[in-house]
Amino acid sequence: MDSSQEKRKNSNGVRHWTSKEDNNGSPTTPNINESLNCEQCGKTFITTTKLRIHQRIHRVEKPFSCGQCGLTFTYKCRLTAHQLIHSGVKAFSCDQCGKTFTRMGDVKTHQLIHSGVRPFSCNQCEKTFISKSKLTRHQLIHSGVRPFKCDQCEKTFTSKSYLTAHQLIHSGVRPFSCDQCGKKFTYKSKLTKHQLIHSGVKPFRCDQCGKTFTQSGELTRHTLIHSGVRPFSCDQCGKTFTRVQKFKAHQLAHSGVRPFSCDQCGKTFTRVDHLTKHRLTHSGVKPFSCDQCGKTFTRVDYLKKHQLTHSEVRPFSCDQCGKTFTRVDQLKNHQLTHSGGEPFSCDQCGKTFTQNEQLLIHQCPHFGRKLYQCDSCEKTFKHQRNLKSHQRIHTGHKLYTCDHCGKSFVKYAQLKSHEVTHTGVKPHHCDQCGKGFNYITSLKVHQRVHTGERPYRCEQCRKTFVTATKLRIHQRIHTVKKPFSCDQCGRTFTRVDHLKNHKLTHSEVKPFSCDQCGKTFTRVDHLKKHQLTHSEVKPFSCDQCGKTFTRVDHLKKHQLIHNKVRPFSCDQCGKTFTRVDQLNNHQLTHSEVKPFSCDQCGKTFTQKEQLLIHQCPHSGRKLYQCDSCDKTFKHQRNLKSHQRIHTGHNLYICDHCGKSFLKYAQLKSHEVTHTGVKPYHCDQCGKGFNYITSLKVHQRVHTGEKPYRCEQCRKTFTTATKLRIHQCINTVKKLFSCDQCGKTFTRVDHLKKHELTHNEVKPFICDQCGKTCTGVDQFNQHQLTHSEVKPFICDQCGMTFTGVDQLNYHQLTHSEVKPFSCDQCGKIFTEVDQLKNHQLTHSGGEPFSCDQCGKTFTQNEQLLNHQCPQSGRKRYHCDSCEKTFKHQRYLKCHQRIHTGHKLYTCDHCGKTFLRYAQLKSHEVTHTGIKPHPCDQCEKGFNYITSLKVHQRVHTGEKPYRCEQCRKTFMTTSQLRIHQYIHTLKKPFSCDQCGRTFTLKSTLTRHKLIHSGVKPFRCDQCEKTFTVKSTLTKHQLIHSGVKPFSCDQCGKSFTDKSKLTSHQFIHTGVKPFSCDQCGKTFTRLHQLKDHQHTHSEVKPFKCDQCGKTYTRMNNLRNHQLTHSEGEPLNCDQCVKTFTGNGQLLIHQCPHSGRKRYHCDSCEKSFRHQRNLKSHQRIHTGHDVYACDHCGKPFVRYAQLKAHEFTHTGVKPYNCDQCGKGFSYIAHLKTHQRVHTGERPYRCDKCNKTFTTLEYLKKHQQKHTSERPYRCDECNKTFTTSEYLKKHQQIHTRKRTFNQHHSEQSSTDGQNSQTCQHSANGEQCCCDQSGPTSNQQGTLQ
Repeated sequence: MDSSQEKRKNSNGVRHWTSKEDNNGSPTTPNINESLNCEQCGKTFITTTKLRIHQRIHRVEKPFSCGQCGLTFTYKCRLTAHQLIHSGVKAFSCDQCGKTFTRMGDVKTHQLIHSGVRPFSCNQCEKTFISKSKLTRHQLIHSGVRPFKCDQCEKTFTSKSYLTAHQLIHSGVRPFSCDQCGKKFTYKSKLTKHQLIHSGVKPFRCDQCGKTFTQSGELTRHTLIHSGVRPFSCDQCGKTFTRVQKFKAHQLAHSGVRPFSCDQCGKTFTRVDHLTKHRLTHSGVKPFSCDQCGKTFTRVDYLKKHQLTHSEVRPFSCDQCGKTFTRVDQLKNHQLTHSGGEPFSCDQCGKTFTQNEQLLIHQCPHFGRKLYQCDSCEKTFKHQRNLKSHQRIHTGHKLYTCDHCGKSFVKYAQLKSHEVTHTGVKPHHCDQCGKGFNYITSLKVHQRVHTGERPYRCEQCRKTFVTATKLRIHQRIHTVKKPFSCDQCGRTFTRVDHLKNHKLTHSEVKPFSCDQCGKTFTRVDHLKKHQLTHSEVKPFSCDQCGKTFTRVDHLKKHQLIHNKVRPFSCDQCGKTFTRVDQLNNHQLTHSEVKPFSCDQCGKTFTQKEQLLIHQCPHSGRKLYQCDSCDKTFKHQRNLKSHQRIHTGHNLYICDHCGKSFLKYAQLKSHEVTHTGVKPYHCDQCGKGFNYITSLKVHQRVHTGEKPYRCEQCRKTFTTATKLRIHQCINTVKKLFSCDQCGKTFTRVDHLKKHELTHNEVKPFICDQCGKTCTGVDQFNQHQLTHSEVKPFICDQCGMTFTGVDQLNYHQLTHSEVKPFSCDQCGKIFTEVDQLKNHQLTHSGGEPFSCDQCGKTFTQNEQLLNHQCPQSGRKRYHCDSCEKTFKHQRYLKCHQRIHTGHKLYTCDHCGKTFLRYAQLKSHEVTHTGIKPHPCDQCEKGFNYITSLKVHQRVHTGEKPYRCEQCRKTFMTTSQLRIHQYIHTLKKPFSCDQCGRTFTLKSTLTRHKLIHSGVKPFRCDQCEKTFTVKSTLTKHQLIHSGVKPFSCDQCGKSFTDKSKLTSHQFIHTGVKPFSCDQCGKTFTRLHQLKDHQHTHSEVKPFKCDQCGKTYTRMNNLRNHQLTHSEGEPLNCDQCVKTFTGNGQLLIHQCPHSGRKRYHCDSCEKSFRHQRNLKSHQRIHTGHDVYACDHCGKPFVRYAQLKAHEFTHTGVKPYNCDQCGKGFSYIAHLKTHQRVHTGERPYRCDKCNKTFTTLEYLKKHQQKHTSERPYRCDECNKTFTTSEYLKKHQQIHTRKRTFNQHHSEQSSTDGQNSQTCQHSANGEQCCCDQSGPTSNQQGTLQ
């Protein structure tokens, strides 16, 4: 290392100047480094000027000051840069975003943001920065050095700019003010952020919820909510926070430090903003006021919460029940009722609570801490502020008094609500029932009746209540606290109104009497209920069935039938009941306790009524018996009701059939039978019933409940009638006998069914198919096949069946029990008919034979399928997709695909299946396991059927053959698809454009074109595709791989179809030909595009103007004219174009690139395909020639349009003037005369033209271009018409010279008339030469 390098190293990068004498070590010259060293910091400099400027830093000398703001600087260059701020000049701008800067260095630093380069990184935390100064400032965080200290509060900072900004807080100076609201700020950045509030611009948006923010930091903090990340955690309690400010404020709670104190009351706070808000309570200032009611608040968040009461907006809603709240803490407390969580637990006794306040109140007895208690009335409160507010009632200080009744209130809002009661107006109404209330709190409590919300829960029995008052009254049950006692008997009560009602029993006073019958009552509500019996008014009606009731509790019990709510459930079996007494009776069946026993014989019973009926023979007491019909009853009231049938008194008679009923409800239920409506339906199978009792009996089929038990054999039954019939078996009593054969039966319906076998009558006929049945149960089960109702459901898979025996067979598949086994081979089966069919394989018998051809079969179904072609019987066809099936049950199973009814759905992907086994096989695909591997190539498959099909690849087996072309296939689906070629059948059609397809997958892929969805995206160029295979082909372009190459010329392609089309060039084969004109094409889409010219069908239509096109790309280019956009720009002259082809043609002069020129006529074209099409005119190959004049045309449409010129027909007429045209293009050009449209404009003089040809001719004036030259005289012209006119001069001149030479060679016979002249007039062949007109023409 030389000396210069070592000095450069010792100076830390500061340059030094050394002389030759110094390098040689001469002692005569003094050391420059020693003379230019800073005495304070030891830094060295090149010149004394730089040393002098540097020493100003230590002396805090800033000699350069700004004349406008007085700011001083150490260096003059910094003053110059500063003055640009006042002048507003920002000479340096960013090329990418256009942002301007006053210094070039700021531009370079800014451009690093666009490039993403952050060259300076921290060694400790690897954080990167754009500039070195920011890195240096950041490294002070790790070192803990904060060199800049505030003189007033001794707070330290890592940067001097931070210190300067901080000192503005002490001085009270805020130099940056908002122009709109006048608010001042200490930092310019805060002013910039504040101004976004006025502009309403929120440039930062959350990707997950769409919420926008004005600052990037706010967005970053917001995204932590979605991610759930809370990076700051407390070491002491483990609580986590999303922001460091909240974390620091929380740590003060553990340290007990509250640095901010109030000057007036001495109250301390952990945060300065809390202190500022507190001071407003002393000043009495409430700067935030409500616009609607004028109420004022000290904080803006209080105002916002208050305004929600006016707008009735509740922005926070519960996801489970949909209830809305105005505050998020209310929502969180509510959600605990759904989760059942109680996060707050007592440390001493372990009791849990849903709210922290409940825990604090509970802990008072443990810690000996008293609640806030009023000395006057001993009322307790949770918070001290509530106590102070309450004490004003006793002191009378600052109370609000009502002017009407003198009642006083603690709050002004309470007074206002009370004054409404004097006006008689109830301003708060229920939305559902319209009931009015004086207070909003009363309305909220009432609405809980409709919503079913019961937010107050008893901790001991978990019972819930609507209000806290009802909860407190209920809790007295557990505490055995009954504060109200009777003076006479000592009986205690939990409520004072119950005590008052009880005292009436001692006085025997019944002050309320009925006017009609004189019956007296102790309570007025009992009297009102009684009076309803006279008026027959039933004010409470059911909304669903219209049934009316005299009492609301009766209505509530009835409504449980409709809403299917059974609030009382059995703990052992889970059975539910609508009434608690029904539950108590049911629970006796589990305990086998029979509390009621007979004194004489010791027999026990579960119900008291059963005991009383049993004791009648012992006691000699008769049951209540009817004298007319000897029918007996349990209760006397039932007997009296029955006797009305015989007396005919107070009976309800049906108007239709005259049948009489004891109760009005029975009559109403009966009348429904005449209407044919069955109002009571089973929830599980949908079966309808006329009576609710019949529905209840039917529901026992699904629940399995059999409440009636035989005492002898313990067998249970669903109804008492079935039990009595069963008991006839034990007594061997068969009362009903057949007259013809003498067979006896226990039931009369069995006898009737039996008698049908003798007369061969089948009285039940199916309306849909005409099938007859002997029994109604067979008939009902048969009708289920038409109605598709399957009332029997499998508990494991949910599959439904029409008969219980089918369900039993199905359940064997889940239990894997196969009770039927073959004696010869041991194979087992679930059904006996399967076993019988299997046994035929051992016997070799084929019992079913065809009558026509004698072929035999082992099963009848095989025979029926065989006879279909011979008998002309059709198989079962699906109306939706025309698929055919052997059996009707297969057809019904298949139709579930179209109806979507009773399908098995996959939980992972939502795919549906007809059978449960198919679902189980499909679920294996989500696990990634392929349980069926191939033995030869070890390839795995999800299904055994897929493996069998795959094995045919190795064996070469193709079992399915086409009958027409004898081609074979491996699967039936491939055969069916192939057969579409012969039948030309395309069963799948598009709903939007009507296009048909042979495959459903092709139709699905086609529909993506209409929807515009392209789900597959290229990672490199972001291009999207509708099909994954197209994306795979596209990615070959980026990789440069072309796997398909031509054998003859070696050209390679990315797609096999392109290779096939290319090979037609070598073979000359064009397999696709047009049926009308015979033209052939190498590709199918070319043929389809060509056929549009014959059919004149233009399937692509513009939505805005209705113009139609034959190709999609033509439509897209046209739509650019409507969008008024010119998205393609020329890089050199900035000219814009709507089409890419126009841009490429325009760029030719810039790039020097030649367009496609024709060698024969030098005509140029945009595309090579247009050139090739044009060259066919010169070669005469594949040209359409006119039969009349022989003129060739490249396109068939052009020939058709030209033929109109020979016929004289002009098919295109103008609507305004009636002028006819042979070509539609000429008509469109002509119509611009009427509309005044001149779409082509000259760029130089802005002159407009109706056609492009006129524009090109005009532009030749500006360019002085004369492309058309005469071959004889080399004269040039701007248009071909002018050239043709000019060439006529040479033609006539040659004709005249030819005739003149002929006349000079012959004898002059002036008298003879020219043979070209008519009537002897002088001709152009006259010897005297051409006339003056002819001379002018020649000139």
